[in-house]
Amino acid sequence: MKKILLLSLLALSAATGFSQVIADPALNQIAITDNATVNLNELQLPQSSIVFLRVPILNLNNVNGLPAGTCKVKIGLGSKLALDPTFDLAATNTSAYFTWTADNSDGQVQLTGDLIADLPAGYNVTVFFRVAGTILGNSTITTNFLVTNHNSPVNLSDENPANNTSFLPYTVIAPIPVNFTGIAARKEDCSIRVNFGAEGEINVARYEIEASRDGIQYTKMGQLPANRSINYQYLFPITDAIKAPLLYIRVKSVDLDGRTQYTEVRTVRGSCEENGNIILFPNPLPQEKQEVTIKTTKGLFNGRIVLTLLDIAGRVIRSQTITLANVQQFGYPTGHLAAGQYLLKLQEQTTETPVVLRFQKN
Repeated sequence: MKKILLLSLLALSAATGFSQVIADPALNQIAITDNATVNLNELQLPQSSIVFLRVPILNLNNVNGLPAGTCKVKIGLGSKLALDPTFDLAATNTSAYFTWTADNSDGQVQLTGDLIADLPAGYNVTVFFRVAGTILGNSTITTNFLVTNHNSPVNLSDENPANNTSFLPYTVIAPIPVNFTGIAARKEDCSIRVNFGAEGEINVARYEIEASRDGIQYTKMGQLPANRSINYQYLFPITDAIKAPLLYIRVKSVDLDGRTQYTEVRTVRGSCEENGNIILFPNPLPQEKQEVTIKTTKGLFNGRIVLTLLDIAGRVIRSQTITLANVQQFGYPTGHLAAGQYLLKLQEQTTETPVVLRFQKN
């Protein structure tokens, strides 16, 4: 039967002067994801949140390509979604083969991809578009890979027209703030470590860690980017500007659109025991210097010392153990460090409490 069909198509092509190609344009299941390609619940899309519509475009024929001008991909966003106005349709990952345009004259945004170059055999690429919910309610995204033969001397015949469509019902709901699942703050020597949990951070840009001496006026101590972690932590030093018998600690989430939300407030002792007789210099450290010096102004270093270098967020960069024999000072290499603020923790075997030294590399 296929041989008879092929002979018939060839005969028709000869009679009309058009060449004939048989291939299989197809679409796979479309999806809505975050910017990390994690699938989102399409029935709970927060209004105004930027999400990603991903549409797999295929040619399932592994021998013949799709000739330019024979096909179009049409994507209807439904009545509740709109294209992010900052998204460049000309810069999609399919721009070598499709020219994309947008039209909303019929009450919904219609994206059309015109095939401008021969689509290779076995092609399988997912194109994505940044979209956002504009109106609360239910609607459906529809996609069609159409054989139009509208601008080509070649007639394309579709092997399987049944795989040319895909659709996805969705619901746009009122914006949901990030769900903070807890916060804890504890004092560590001359620093404070803050741990907090977050869920549902669809539209969160960053988290800002804040401290206050009176619970009214807060100072930003640092920030962390939102990266869909379940748990976050941040370590900051107790500076002279915030020293107090009691410090109030909270975390603020900042959305991409500027909206904010706060955790509960935690309190922690805000006094800072001095590092006693141990000092670090030069501080700040000039760019050309390859090490800092750690010196004791009373007694000598003698025995094993564990040195732990941390970034200002409290993440360990490296840890090492050295053995010193009755020296007043020693050097610590810093040539590998980029400019920024660091914490160096010294734990001597003869003392229970470690010393934390903060320094700046220019």
